Amino acid sequence: MNVPEQCVYYFFCSGANDVQKDPTSILRSWLLQATKQNEACFDLVLRHLNSRGTSTATYLDLWEVLLKAVSQGSNQVLVVDGLDECPRSMPDRIKLDQNRETFVERLLNTVLKTKTRLLIVCRGEDDIKSQLHNRHLRSKFVSELALTKEEVASDITRFAEHVVSQKLPKRPLEFRHNLSTQIADKSDGMFLLIRLQSDGLRPLKTKGQLQRVVNEMPGDLIHVYERNWEEINRAAPSERQRVTAVLRWITFARRPLTLAELVEAVCLFDTSEDGPQYDELPELLNNEYVESEMFRLCSSFVELRTTGSNTSFGSQTVNLIHFSVKEFLSRVNSDAPFADNALQNQHLTRACLQYLRHDDSWIGTADTEDDNVDPPFRAYAVSTWFEHAHSCTEFSGEILSELKSFFSGKNQNWEKWQRSYKSVEDAEKMSTKEDYSPAGRVYYAALFGLNDIIDHLRNENFGIDGTGGYYHTALQATAAMGLMSTLTRLLELRVDVDIAGGQHGSALHAAIARNHLEVAMKLIEYGACLSITDKMGQTPIYIAAREGRQIIAQALFDKGEDITTPDKYGWTPLHSAAANGYLEVVRLLLQHDVDVTVVDNTGVSPLNFASYSGHLEVVRLLLQHNTDVTVADNGGATPLHSASDRGHLEVVRLLLQHNADVTVSDAHGWTPLNSAADNGHLEVIRLLLKYNADVTVANNGGATPLHSAAANNYLEVTRLLLEHNADVTVANNTGVTPLHSAAHGGHLEVDRLLLQHGADVTVANDDGWTPLHSAADSGHLQVVRLLLKHDADPTVPNIYGWSPLHTVAANACVDILNLLIISGADSNVKAADEATPLHIAVQHCQLDSIESLVRHIAVSESYDCYGRMPFHWACLHNHKDRPTKVHIPKDYPVITLANQHLHIKITIQKITAQLLPMRRQNSALLHVLGRSLLFLRDLSSASIAFNYAINIEQASGKHFHLMGCCGCRDVIRGVRYICFTCPQVSLCDACMANYRNLEKMHWCHDHEFLRIPSVEFALDQPNAAGDTYTTKFVEWVTKLSVQYSPCQVSKGELPAGVATTDN
Repeated sequence: MNVPEQCVYYFFCSGANDVQKDPTSILRSWLLQATKQNEACFDLVLRHLNSRGTSTATYLDLWEVLLKAVSQGSNQVLVVDGLDECPRSMPDRIKLDQNRETFVERLLNTVLKTKTRLLIVCRGEDDIKSQLHNRHLRSKFVSELALTKEEVASDITRFAEHVVSQKLPKRPLEFRHNLSTQIADKSDGMFLLIRLQSDGLRPLKTKGQLQRVVNEMPGDLIHVYERNWEEINRAAPSERQRVTAVLRWITFARRPLTLAELVEAVCLFDTSEDGPQYDELPELLNNEYVESEMFRLCSSFVELRTTGSNTSFGSQTVNLIHFSVKEFLSRVNSDAPFADNALQNQHLTRACLQYLRHDDSWIGTADTEDDNVDPPFRAYAVSTWFEHAHSCTEFSGEILSELKSFFSGKNQNWEKWQRSYKSVEDAEKMSTKEDYSPAGRVYYAALFGLNDIIDHLRNENFGIDGTGGYYHTALQATAAMGLMSTLTRLLELRVDVDIAGGQHGSALHAAIARNHLEVAMKLIEYGACLSITDKMGQTPIYIAAREGRQIIAQALFDKGEDITTPDKYGWTPLHSAAANGYLEVVRLLLQHDVDVTVVDNTGVSPLNFASYSGHLEVVRLLLQHNTDVTVADNGGATPLHSASDRGHLEVVRLLLQHNADVTVSDAHGWTPLNSAADNGHLEVIRLLLKYNADVTVANNGGATPLHSAAANNYLEVTRLLLEHNADVTVANNTGVTPLHSAAHGGHLEVDRLLLQHGADVTVANDDGWTPLHSAADSGHLQVVRLLLKHDADPTVPNIYGWSPLHTVAANACVDILNLLIISGADSNVKAADEATPLHIAVQHCQLDSIESLVRHIAVSESYDCYGRMPFHWACLHNHKDRPTKVHIPKDYPVITLANQHLHIKITIQKITAQLLPMRRQNSALLHVLGRSLLFLRDLSSASIAFNYAINIEQASGKHFHLMGCCGCRDVIRGVRYICFTCPQVSLCDACMANYRNLEKMHWCHDHEFLRIPSVEFALDQPNAAGDTYTTKFVEWVTKLSVQYSPCQVSKGELPAGVATTDN
């Protein structure tokens, strides 16, 4: 795999966005960037998820994969900007281990195990600084740059000038300048302070009043907030109550509420605690209502933001203007307005539960026929009521009563909530409705850790062993969440500990996977089955090995669990621990005499997995236990192949010291050297060469290590191989030399190096393509120039008669086109189908190529074998929907059907004359024959010609240039579709399906296509065995020649001046 020299993974945190302040999002974003920048990381993530049988990584998975990802290279940088905007603690009980301080601690521990660098941009919050300055980092190099107000002084001055000019545009320039200077000086380097003070700069005020506003400007944000809060406290009780409710919802909401959500939440519960009052909702939600009834007294604290594509008024989100406002309003253990956070969350919990129990809240649900839009606040209440409940330090009698009423069997709306919440779960976990059945009341009470509610439901005769939900059982849900008290309560109620199913397979699997040691031990204490398997066939000990849970693994050993049981892929606990690099778990397994020679269903041994992942100490430990370094998997790959392919130098060195064979090839003919060369691992290659690796050995496709290095632009690898006498002239099975590969990729310096070592610019591959064809076709001007300087011939045709000029005409590389003509290319040269470069340029609508060829005196009235001059093709391509149209010269000869048929029949005669018994097969001629017959609408014969040509190519294992898909650019395998109108256009099955669905192709508009192979003509398909034409095929060709003799053209079809004979 190719690892970039430097990888930077970046994330910006924002307190205004629920996703952008979640530590999980930071990890997911970094890993997403890693998989895009680094192929090795992509493979690592895919393998990790496959081993768990899931498409969604847990929080712990993310940390594990991040460690492996940043261990891939030595020059990686993790950047997190605005970390202080992440909350100190996550209110959701499910995310209790995701608080900010723990996140920083884990991040530092992860980075310190690697050579990765970390950049954190944030305010100096004490919990963040305590982690950065702890004793474990004293020996490490930690740099800190404090951004002082002096460093932002110029920006503050410009911002103050901008604000004053905007607010007071008609005041004298000097007055505005003096005012802005004073504001900048008093702002203490804070942009927000200037913004907050700008509200007092009203244009109708006198100069003296404006000056007093600036003079009285507080020197810090807290004083501004205190002044604004005092103004709220002076308001009438009803207004103060409304503003308090507004700020409570904005401050403690789990995500930014939309304006419509906030208005509904505030209005329904502002005047009563007895449930939602729907008659309090406004008849019309508009700016006038919001300003007068919602934000009149708190406008300095809040702002509206438009997010996403929905720009309606009610969809704007309501946010505090700055996270410091939230700190002012809700700082615990202070005299802040909302210092009792638990009390505020009780208000919101009660509101959500009362809302969800009310019938009017469910108007417009999927199970009714009401067409009304869902009430705005419902989605929020459905998905967050329990989060607010978790933030209550303990449930008051009132909240407990509300919870009991909500979960009660008498609540007819509970099922509606359950269905709505399940759809939220499905979206979060990327599952579908079919993945798991609905869960019951006890399940959700357990998931949310509501012990009192579980007891209440038991009293209402609800069973505790019901199945359904993401975790399948209430016990597995509590085990996964690590809710020890709830799990203990369920066990005391004699819940079945061994019900299988769900995300993890069982409660014990969940506890081990989530690293809840105490929970796992409690389950074992209550008799949990140690041999139970999940849907992947993995036992609890397997999970412990996979996750590196050494203590749990030891406890399971002590209980006598079988440590050899494989999963459904044949992976044993040893495979999993070795693949993931858990040295101590591997040591533990080996101490219990586990079999080191066991292989999985694909023949891969634990040593091979450890070598592939680069776990040096695990490899060393396995070798100390006499693991065989020569054992190959079912594909023939040995541990040395795996380590060489991934570039793990020290692992390669260790394996070689234990007599690993550098000469062995896998099932595809790849040696360790070829694998290393294909991925550019220079030092691994150097080491393999010291152990006498053979640079000349080719894989099954005929590619040597030099081919691989040249194709992938590994200059130093190419140089090293050449220094060890790699052959620059050797071709692979399709005739491609290293020079072809480098020329196709545009690798100038590699081409130069190959030429210095004697590479031949004239050699052609099996398609007849020279390196010059390859470079011209790919548009690499400098490589073309280099090849021409080394006497590359610009006139040499490929097997289709295409010269390099034909290829470049199709691709509009005008600079290359001009260079080829200057270097001797004939602008009127004809291909096998008698098409000139101008024909090709017009067929592909390449206007620049057309202009350049005409300027170089390309003949515009030359016929191809289909009876068309170059600009006749424009008549087919100038479709009304096509943005690019070819200009047809004035008085250009008109195309006639008779003339076309005559030329096509002459072409058929020329081709059939060459298709003689025992003559070597030529698929290029058969493609031209097939298209000629296609133009004559002889679909049966065209199908036979195409099928025969394709059989030739498939028998030889070669895929020729013109048989690639013009849609996706991939080689066509299986069914293909050939355009009736455009001679060069073929589509694969998938692209044809897109074309049928009205997806416009660059070339074809409303054209018909012939399906190849055609089922209806399959019985007429001649045998294409061998490399010469069969007698049966020649007999068919002879009949074809007679059928399409020009002598058989009727007089009505003949162009003027063409005579016939009677023979």
